[in-house]
Amino acid sequence: MREIFHSICPLSDSAAGLFYCVVLNMSPPMSSQPLPPKEHALFKRIVKCYEQKQFRNGLKFAKQILSNPNFAEHGETLSMKGLILNCIGKKEEALELVKKGLRNDVRSHVCWHVYGLMQRSERKYDEAIKAFRNALKIDKENIQILRDLSMLQLQMRDLEGFKETRYHLFKLRPTQRVSWIGFALSLHLTEDYELAIRVLEDFRKTQNIETYDIESSEFLLYQNMVYREAGKFEIALYHLESNKDHIYDRRSYLELKGELLMKLGRNLEASHVYHQLLARNEDNLDYYNLLEECLNLKTGDDVQDIDAVRRRLYLYDEMIKCYPNALAPHRLSLSFLPAHMIVPRIEVLLKKLLRKGSSPAFAVFRIMYRDSNKAYIYMALTVRNYRSYVDSLEKCSRFPEETAVEAPCTLLWLYYYLALHFDYLNNVDSALMYVNKGIEHTPTLVELYMVKARIYKHAGNMLEAAHWIEEAQSLDTADRYINSKCAKYMLQAGRIEDGIFMCSKFIREGLSSVESFSEMQYMWFEIECARAYRKAGQYGESLKKCHEVERHFSDIIDDQYDFHNYCIRRVTICSYIQLLRLEDCLREHRFFFRAAKCALKVYLSIYDSPSDSGTGIDNAAQNGASSRELRKLHRKQKKQAAKAEQQRLNKVKSNIKSKQDGIADDCKRQSQISAEKLASTSQPLEDALVFLRPLIQLNCTYPQAYFLGFEVYYRKNKPLLMLLCIKRAERIDPDNAQLHVCKVKYLKYLQDNQSSIDVVHEVTGEVFPERDAVLDLSDYNAQYLQAHHNSIRHRLAVAEVMYFLNREKQAEAVEVAIKVENSMQDVTWKVCRKVLHRLSNRALFGVVDPTIIENYKIACRKRFPHAAAFFDQSSLSSTLLANHVSSSSDHDNTSDVNDVVEGFKLMMLADEKDLDGYDSFLNRSPPPSLETSTSRQLQMVGSDRLMVVPPESIPDETSAAYGTSAGIGVERQLSTMGAQEKLEAIKSWGCSTYKVVRQALAEKMGKSARTVDSGVEAKIDSLRSLQHQYSQLLALSRTLLGQLRPVQQTQMKLADQFATLADIEPHIRTDYLNNAQLLREFAANGEKLLAALKFFSSNVNTLCNTTIEDTMLTVRHFEMARLEYDAYRNDLEELKQMTVRPLDFASKLLEAEQQYAKHQAKYEQLRSDVEIKMQLLAENKVKVMKKQLLLFQNTVAAYFCGNREALEMGLKQFSIATVRTAGFPTTTPPQQPQ
Repeated sequence: MREIFHSICPLSDSAAGLFYCVVLNMSPPMSSQPLPPKEHALFKRIVKCYEQKQFRNGLKFAKQILSNPNFAEHGETLSMKGLILNCIGKKEEALELVKKGLRNDVRSHVCWHVYGLMQRSERKYDEAIKAFRNALKIDKENIQILRDLSMLQLQMRDLEGFKETRYHLFKLRPTQRVSWIGFALSLHLTEDYELAIRVLEDFRKTQNIETYDIESSEFLLYQNMVYREAGKFEIALYHLESNKDHIYDRRSYLELKGELLMKLGRNLEASHVYHQLLARNEDNLDYYNLLEECLNLKTGDDVQDIDAVRRRLYLYDEMIKCYPNALAPHRLSLSFLPAHMIVPRIEVLLKKLLRKGSSPAFAVFRIMYRDSNKAYIYMALTVRNYRSYVDSLEKCSRFPEETAVEAPCTLLWLYYYLALHFDYLNNVDSALMYVNKGIEHTPTLVELYMVKARIYKHAGNMLEAAHWIEEAQSLDTADRYINSKCAKYMLQAGRIEDGIFMCSKFIREGLSSVESFSEMQYMWFEIECARAYRKAGQYGESLKKCHEVERHFSDIIDDQYDFHNYCIRRVTICSYIQLLRLEDCLREHRFFFRAAKCALKVYLSIYDSPSDSGTGIDNAAQNGASSRELRKLHRKQKKQAAKAEQQRLNKVKSNIKSKQDGIADDCKRQSQISAEKLASTSQPLEDALVFLRPLIQLNCTYPQAYFLGFEVYYRKNKPLLMLLCIKRAERIDPDNAQLHVCKVKYLKYLQDNQSSIDVVHEVTGEVFPERDAVLDLSDYNAQYLQAHHNSIRHRLAVAEVMYFLNREKQAEAVEVAIKVENSMQDVTWKVCRKVLHRLSNRALFGVVDPTIIENYKIACRKRFPHAAAFFDQSSLSSTLLANHVSSSSDHDNTSDVNDVVEGFKLMMLADEKDLDGYDSFLNRSPPPSLETSTSRQLQMVGSDRLMVVPPESIPDETSAAYGTSAGIGVERQLSTMGAQEKLEAIKSWGCSTYKVVRQALAEKMGKSARTVDSGVEAKIDSLRSLQHQYSQLLALSRTLLGQLRPVQQTQMKLADQFATLADIEPHIRTDYLNNAQLLREFAANGEKLLAALKFFSSNVNTLCNTTIEDTMLTVRHFEMARLEYDAYRNDLEELKQMTVRPLDFASKLLEAEQQYAKHQAKYEQLRSDVEIKMQLLAENKVKVMKKQLLLFQNTVAAYFCGNREALEMGLKQFSIATVRTAGFPTTTPPQQPQ
């Protein structure tokens, strides 16, 4: 009955239980406050309204019951009213009503159930479980309460209680599938495998095999999962094979079969299974590794068995033959081959990848760098062979000792590969050289700019890296990956506002970017923001982002509640088990560790320096901000406060006016986190435990977590927890330099507190035996330095300890820290930057002499010339500016040359039938072009015209015939050029003009294909038609204006004539004056109408002949670029199709490809410009014409209605001035006496 009811009216689980008990007249235990039939019917309607989210109606019915003095304190009604109020956001009032209802009727299971639902909505799961248990004491067989209780027990991982509750449900509803599966699941989670297997097998026997579907397939996989976890592999394999026809997930079936066969020792059969899996996914590395295990081909890293290597090599050679497009066999074969056998394979594979244009080629060979012997051979091969590849491809487009001509992209991807190779080796100059060559070869390849940004990032210059990744993003603005990378680089460079704006480009319009990031759980973005804010000293904003990440993880854990009932009903149990196990260790994710690491550092900084924790103007003043920056920050804070207040008011208004369902959704939103409160906390160490406890409880694998935990507990005087952090960090990385600092601090703490913590000394002696061997901490530190004198990290740790033990040894400690030699380990810019930051920290080294720090910067600057950390702000800014100017100087010169070239382009008209026009154009003297290919502004006019249109920047006189005024400019330009330059300019101009005109003729005669962009061309045709229609509108409005003006002038003359006759005819003087006054009013209104029409025509003229014409000019440039692009494209295709190739074919091919790429880029850029301008035109046109049509309608209607006030208001609205005609009276003429 209940299942039928659910299928007819699906309800939420908890509410369905109430509705089921109340509406369907179940027989729950009697309440201490029973209702009469009328009120009981109203109570049923309350529950129904709650189910259907008709909250206002539910409150109305509750009011009807409670308004009766006899039932004003009815507990169940008060509880239901509180439950409804909780749904519309009135949580405090709702909780009071629910508690009041429970006090009034403590024997009602409904009241306890509602109270449990209230506690569950507040995420107080322990209190909710208590409430549900009290409800079950009253109604022990209430199905819905039992289900709610079981889900909460599973949420809290009370597995024994969950098993007991599911068993109770199983006894009450033994005919339901959910009862069987839920009970089996509870047995499985409590590791009672035998009984779980019996329950699942008994349930499977009751199922009809003909009705098997996806849910039955999932049930079989879950049953097999229980067999496997129980260790019954033989039975699991038999079960899998006997039900293989009913398991629809074939990949899971094969993977489980292979796993079971391997565990049973049937490796040969398992190998056949993994061959089948490789046929489905040829690049899965796990399948190859498992196949090697099946064939006993795995050898240790130190074992060099030639026979084993040959067998493995034979396997992978066969895999390469079977799957020629797979990269995984190549990568894995390189991992185990000896160094002398990898050279020929690398050359063949690299050439294949370069010809294919495969950007991840470097990732295939990265495995070579792990083995030092292979890396040495590989780098020698790279230096010797790959550079010869570059030279040969640059000169003749061939690989050395090969005759086949390679495509130009082969050289491009070789540049790309070598840039990544040298970047991996930290050879910044070589990496930049090759990536710059690649950009020069193909300036439109996005990957090259991304590699250049990565090179600068690895070199330590995030500002330059952000600049180049922004260049990459500008080339492909629709790519979300590049957009996200650009935002990440900007945040790491300290450009927080730019990074937020960059990420907000993919957010739906009308939404706040920051709130959207939080709702979409952009954790990587929030972590990068937190780091950027921490570096900028904005601790409040940094903590806010960290707490938002922590809230995301809490939400993910809470969201699993929705799956407890759903997955059991839908029988997706295998995925559900994986979900539960993932949730148990969710905070082991690296995102949580990164957020926790940032938050712990901030809280420690706040604790150590409370005065620096403030946000806003005080913090800025303490950080040395200027008065101008303080005023700017003050204005920014005022704007933010005003904006926040306005948002709060708008939210209040929207909550009042929103619908009932909208109210419920708004109330589910969590409260915002206040950055100011977080930064001004009075107990930072207690707040830090929110992030620290999960890391320690889950046995985090990051040693930095335990080092930060040690610092927190060191400040809280928790020696045993300090010892715990030391031992776990030592278990992960016993040679970590920071571990030495923690040990010395702990030992020093024990020495300073020997009398008060005897238990601690006893425990320390058991788990930290080296404490007894340390008699003098200074000697212990000196021995550590002697053992690690070649490591900068360890020397820095020794220096910190030296100053910590004796502050008088500052000079010696600083000398130990800043010593850098080539023979030392880990000499990287990051380690040197860490040393520089530690020297600047007064808590670690006191006040260090600025000269020492500056000398250290200079030394690091020489060693790492690209790292921005060792430059001052002024020198860094000048260096970046110089780099950008030098890198853009060629571009600027080219733009100037293009401007000069565009200035010499002339107009040409030719008829389709009269080809002499083309001959006359070609016979003219050519203008001096300063580039190899000149873009001609050739435009198809209508359907039968060709025209070269000059750009707007050219004066009118240059658009005349070429032999007149334009010739003067030509002579001036030629006079400034040498003879060879003149000859080259004339030659290039003639070739370019010939190609473009030839392409135009070929298209007109139908002998050449043209590039068609249907979307853009349709918009252009529509724009031309629109311009024509607006031209018609402009002509008609001007005609109307011209026709109304004589009418207005005639009215004025007629009024004067009536006034003259009024003086002559005294008997009818009043009638004449009335008519004269009327005509004068008409004439005055006509003057206003003419002013409005003139204003209307002027704006239409601006729209038609200026705004639209500007877009049409870009369209003409675009169509000319299309013609040029097609001309050079056809030339390139003809060159590639040549059967008899000349000796200089390679150079001609390279030149043709360069010209093709250049004009393709210009064509695509102009196409983008056209689309942008057309979009802007559409928006501007709507705004302008909407106002003008409103003006036209109001003024014309007011004129013909004789409404002078409305006419004047229309003119005043648009600030239109009119010239009042003299002699128009504004008063009524005197009456003629009878």
